[in-house]
Amino acid sequence: ISDLKQSWLDEQARGGLAMLPNALTSCDLLVIDDIGQSASEAFNEFIYMIINNRWANNKAMIVTTNFSYDELSVRVGEAVASRLFDRRGLLVELGGGDLRA
Repeated sequence: ISDLKQSWLDEQARGGLAMLPNALTSCDLLVIDDIGQSASEAFNEFIYMIINNRWANNKAMIVTTNFSYDELSVRVGEAVASRLFDRRGLLVELGGGDLRA
């Protein structure tokens, strides 16, 4: 998610945000790692726009997070969380400790 946020910040600074969402909504598969780690209202609106578009168009996504549904709802919003935890998708819970620690 940090790369996505940096791309968003770079495009926002250049005034070119219109092209970034198209690239993220039109690709065959979008992978977002650690969603919910970086949150701001403006960035969450950007994430919602991408995820909602992909969800509405049945486009594939792989999304990882360390947060439960309730925690993610608080961090990125109920609309994003509900689309990510939608019954159309496959939820895989992985247990265990953090291997990076």
